[in-house]
Amino acid sequence: MKVIFTVLFCSVFLATVHGICLDGWMYYQNSCYLFGHHDLDFIEAEKFCDHYHAKLVEIETARENTFLKSFLGDLKDQNHWIGLVDEVVENEWRWHSDDSITNFTDWYPNKPSGGKASNCVVVEQRLGYQWLDVPCTSSYRPLCEKPFGDVEVVVG
Repeated sequence: MKVIFTVLFCSVFLATVHGICLDGWMYYQNSCYLFGHHDLDFIEAEKFCDHYHAKLVEIETARENTFLKSFLGDLKDQNHWIGLVDEVVENEWRWHSDDSITNFTDWYPNKPSGGKASNCVVVEQRLGYQWLDVPCTSSYRPLCEKPFGDVEVVVG
């Protein structure tokens, strides 16, 4: 019994140290990412992430962006929401979760260009997962992010 407990404890400890996220999530540089499988509008996508105690992804560096583009490309995954909006001031792009201005962008050439009708941002497969401004009522899959270590049991 003592051996089983020790092995189980060590396995859980090592998994935590080496950056294992919950099943279905992907680990990268102290964050866990969940790639949704169903199309939702922006508000529904936010609620989906919130259900998992996460937020729509905030891509803050070129390295994080490259990781996500590569992972999405390997999956041959479609299009996903990120948490960037310009709902208050046109062309002042802010992270929706905390209203901070983004310091990194990866817009597709000649974007953003949607004007007042396109206040939310997606990464699209056909554009090499570069950023595109679209209406927030459009339907795309959520891409959620939460800090590594925020392990919580989700029921339902």
